Amino acid sequence: MNGRRFVITGAGGFVGRATVALMDDGKNIVETLSRSNVDYFDPAAIKKALEPRGIPTTVIHLAGTAHRRVDDPEKCFAESIVQLTSVLLNSAIEVGVDTFVYASSSKVYGESSGLSRITERTIPQPGCPYGRAKLVAENLILSKSDKIKCRILRFPPIFGPSAGGAVKHLMRAAKLGVPLPLFDSALPLRNFLYIENAAKFIEKAATAKDFPEILNPVDGPSLTVAEFYDRLRSAITANSNHFGSHWELPKLIRNGLKRVPFLEPLFAPFEIESEWDANRLGIHLFDRDTALRASVSV
Repeated sequence: MNGRRFVITGAGGFVGRATVALMDDGKNIVETLSRSNVDYFDPAAIKKALEPRGIPTTVIHLAGTAHRRVDDPEKCFAESIVQLTSVLLNSAIEVGVDTFVYASSSKVYGESSGLSRITERTIPQPGCPYGRAKLVAENLILSKSDKIKCRILRFPPIFGPSAGGAVKHLMRAAKLGVPLPLFDSALPLRNFLYIENAAKFIEKAATAKDFPEILNPVDGPSLTVAEFYDRLRSAITANSNHFGSHWELPKLIRNGLKRVPFLEPLFAPFEIESEWDANRLGIHLFDRDTALRASVSV
């Protein structure tokens, strides 16, 4: 790890902040890029920022649009995900960067594949503009794997303090002690990843000599949304006056709630596994209970 340089894009975001905090330990040379200090779409500016200057350099690409409603998502993600990745990747290759780590998403698999087991070998079938853009970016990166070392991490929903998206709404409800309205009597299994563990996967992808080109980061067994919510609520020991955990809504209302954009993704069948064990990769993860307590303590 000594003598290496890491350039992290999206350093001000949820995952970026955790990654910088983990890697900027005085042993690494860590530089951050964000929209506030560089024009991501200016190849000359990007090449200047990535120039290795005689030091082995890894780009950790975390920047991109997520958890934001836009009028034209296909156009938005084509620019903020695909075009941005293309500029960074090509600039990195031109200046001699040796490794490119990319934070992708499990949405490349599609929200409801119908498969009982999804692994890195599963053929992606994205069903939304965000997932399709992430897959296009992945393919751009893999097409240049003969010129730069590529590591792609397909992250599931990430939880922790300041989480975004549907996870943010679940965590907020848990802290308020609001019972979870069930969409169906038997909720499907989902994957959730703790933010600090996500950063550990990124660090290992950036520093390990041997690492898979594509990895599904997994830090514990899959849970139903109801189980995850119960675990969150159990971690909130300061408030013991919660309502009951679950309550059934009438079918008509449940069917209407399924169409709420920020809730729908959490309730589609979507269980992901990895063919790579974290211990085998040398990644020492926080256990689920510790992660949940840390997530609700602030």
